[in-house]
Amino acid sequence: WEIVGDKTVYSIVIPEGSEAEVKLACRADAVLNINDVEFTREMLGAKVQKKRLVFKLGAGTYKITV
Repeated sequence: WEIVGDKTVYSIVIPEGSEAEVKLACRADAVLNINDVEFTREMLGAKVQKKRLVFKLGAGTYKITV
């Protein structure tokens, strides 16, 4: 991950045939930009656990900006 301006950018690679549980420290109402597409918590089916958004992603390469 890296800080770019006032945003945090995460680079995630999930191997083929796998899925991952992603936990991001951000506000529950944050809009996540995943590979240049915006998603809300509801759209991702994300849960809020200990001030983190938790959701699953399938195999692939992801750039997530919060």
